Amino acid sequence: MGAKQSVPSDAVPEGRTFIVTGANGGIGYYTSKKIAQLGGTVVMACRSEEKAKKAIEQMQEENRQEVRAKRRAEKEASEKEKQRADAAAAKEEQEKKREEERKKKEEEQKKPEPEEEIPDLKLQFMELDLESFESVASFVKQFKDSGLPLHVLICNGGLIAPALVTTKDGLESSFQINYLSHFLLTLHLLPLLKASGGTPKIVNVTSRVHSSAEGVNLENIQSQKGYSQVKAYANSKLYQIMNMYTLSSKVKESGIDIFSVHPGVIDSGFQKGYSGLSKVAMLFHKGFGKNAQDGAATTLTAVLDEQYNGKGPLYFSNCKPAQPSNMSKNEEKQATLWRYSLELLRDHVDDTILAEIGETLESIQPKEPEPEPTPEESAPDEGDKPKSEGESEKKEEEAPAAASQDEEGKTEEGDKPAEETQQEEQKTKETEQKEEAGEEKKDEE
Repeated sequence: MGAKQSVPSDAVPEGRTFIVTGANGGIGYYTSKKIAQLGGTVVMACRSEEKAKKAIEQMQEENRQEVRAKRRAEKEASEKEKQRADAAAAKEEQEKKREEERKKKEEEQKKPEPEEEIPDLKLQFMELDLESFESVASFVKQFKDSGLPLHVLICNGGLIAPALVTTKDGLESSFQINYLSHFLLTLHLLPLLKASGGTPKIVNVTSRVHSSAEGVNLENIQSQKGYSQVKAYANSKLYQIMNMYTLSSKVKESGIDIFSVHPGVIDSGFQKGYSGLSKVAMLFHKGFGKNAQDGAATTLTAVLDEQYNGKGPLYFSNCKPAQPSNMSKNEEKQATLWRYSLELLRDHVDDTILAEIGETLESIQPKEPEPEPTPEESAPDEGDKPKSEGESEKKEEEAPAAASQDEEGKTEEGDKPAEETQQEEQKTKETEQKEEAGEEKKDEE
């Protein structure tokens, strides 16, 4: 399983706010809890209010227990240090003092020790169902109405669908929940991130399984040709990474860092989504992977470690920068995915939102297909109609004679053949001669 991963433990600056999607369980749970323990305000964006509030209560109780345990350990360490100091004193004085301390301690144990107040973690729930674009819009409104700033958006929520499922918006569920709804959420929150000051961040929780994705094939991008749960999940994780690169190029002047993280193979409830051979493979790995708390370490490193500030876009694995697949860095495919995604979201954004990424509603409109010819336009003209076999043979026989006439007789376009012209000239000449003979006879008379 490897050594336990360490995460930054410095206190989070006062007033910093973090949104974590899918925060009520697994990696999202421990990510939210740790950030809150370090002093951050965490908005847990979850679908189920009941599960989210139960998770918040559990975090608060775990935090109280952990604080108490820490205080006890500090007190015991202090007492041991004091005992070591007492060893230097005279033996009699030491024994006498120990006896006095023993009696005093017995008396103190009889009284309940006043406990120093443990403040609650700053955690709150806001409803977000990534299966619905309408829910994304509702969440954004609720968050903006809260008046909270936003410093870090952690896109953690996701699923592995065991069968092809269509969302409320008519899209394949893995594609929308894992990728497209997070993209829409990001677009709407960009103005708040830009206005927050400091070093704002967007962190996508992805997976190294993206390297086995099909890629950006628009003919099968939503499993139109058949469903594979592994491929659908891998594709959605690939799209998160590809989107990281394109979005980073669009907002690079704003100072927002965008990271993608692979948390590792995690022993959690997430593998319940697998079936068939995929489930067998996950069960084989069970016990060899990290627990969810250790899995959160890479996310927390990307979120909290200041040495990576200003260095996005970056892909992390095992708490350090790594290289994603070559497929994820294909700029032509990135551009195809970017345009396709925005076309799907065009009814859920406006020019104000799109201006944040250098786009407009006009620029993301689908390209109009070439119009098909009408029956009248496609019908051939009379002169273009195909000839019958007999007409074609007749045409071929007449062609040499016509060519001969063209060579011998034409003067201007539309003139008669030379032979007819000569006959007409001969008739004209004979007529003139008769007229002259008639005039001469008249003169003689």
